[in-house]
Amino acid sequence: MKEFLRRLWVVFRKEMTHCYRDPHVVIYGVLFPLLFYPAAAIAMLEIGIFQEGKRESEVYRIVFPESKEPNVAAIREMLSKSKRGKLVTSPNPDKDLKDGNIEAIVEESGGNLSVKVAGSLPLSEAAHTYISKFVESRRFKNLRKELTDKNVPLEIMRVFTFELKDSKTPKTQKEESAGGEAAHVIFRYILASVICVLVLCIPAGAVYPAICAFTEEREKKTLESTLVAPVSTECLMTGKFLSVFFVALMSGLLNLIGMSLVIWLMVSQAKELSSLSKLSGSTFSVSFETGAALVSATVLFSLLVSAIFSLLGAMTKSFKEAQNMLTVPLLIFTPMPIAGMLPGVLLSKTLAFVPVLNLILWVKAAVRGDADIVLVQIAVGETLLLVALMLFLLNRLIRTEKFVLGDQIDLWTPFFARGKTNDR
Repeated sequence: MKEFLRRLWVVFRKEMTHCYRDPHVVIYGVLFPLLFYPAAAIAMLEIGIFQEGKRESEVYRIVFPESKEPNVAAIREMLSKSKRGKLVTSPNPDKDLKDGNIEAIVEESGGNLSVKVAGSLPLSEAAHTYISKFVESRRFKNLRKELTDKNVPLEIMRVFTFELKDSKTPKTQKEESAGGEAAHVIFRYILASVICVLVLCIPAGAVYPAICAFTEEREKKTLESTLVAPVSTECLMTGKFLSVFFVALMSGLLNLIGMSLVIWLMVSQAKELSSLSKLSGSTFSVSFETGAALVSATVLFSLLVSAIFSLLGAMTKSFKEAQNMLTVPLLIFTPMPIAGMLPGVLLSKTLAFVPVLNLILWVKAAVRGDADIVLVQIAVGETLLLVALMLFLLNRLIRTEKFVLGDQIDLWTPFFARGKTNDR
């Protein structure tokens, strides 16, 4: 066993050196997650700040009629004194509205107001919202005055509310009532984003290491010397597989680090929002169950992806052929997080047997706090079984004569071909 581990370390170290000499692995596995997300976040924030500043300086040109009706006159006066409302006159308001020369037309009929906007112009829609605020303000002022004149208590204007209670623990209810409901929703969206990134980036990180492990060696004519090295087939296969797994897992973790920087940057820039500034740090805390589920699912998914890609990569003869073949599982994995995050899609007896999706639903159930241990065991057991099956087929494939001679390999070769190589 000691000799096996020593040779396994030699193979693993050689494969890791080979992987990180490939610029694709460095770019997509290291530089892309560490640089792209922060750079994209900074660019988005700067664009958002610029757009917000531009929006705050916008002035809405409004055609508002003169009126002797007190409420209409009061609204007109408030708009004329506002910072963003500019009352203008127009000989042909409808044409000017269509051409974008004005943003809104207010018309009066019997004391009732109607606002006409151009739905195709975003600034015109914003003007409608702006005018509606002044109309609502005047309406509530009149309502309060009427209630006061009739000696009716103003508490009657209070909106009636209702409280929904569920079977959560008192501690959870207390945390949510303390200001955490909005934070809980935000946290779920953040976790959904994390899962999507993992499901998309771990396979992307495993593609080029899998190609380096077998296809690139075949193209560079170094596979034959590797196969005759004084190591067993199991040792050679395990070393190559572990290198693919390690790079895929590190790629996922680096993407998580990049996303964490983005989330921290966005939250720090959103402190002016009252809904976020009142949130305590404990609101976003991750429970042990959620953290363990996320880490375990990440490792299991990395194992499964690495095993599948290693097997498929060993079947190809050229770099282009390997890229085309490995694109197929990538396309299959892509909709999985979207399906898993849909409301009502939960870990069930049926979905627990769907690979990849069951891991996503396991993390989702851990966040909800209602994970079924039996269903989780089914999901974990099936994933490990699939990994073992992929590695078994990879071991059989490496032993075949077609693999050694570089002949065309089909999907059924690992199942039916007879091994011709000898263990070393």
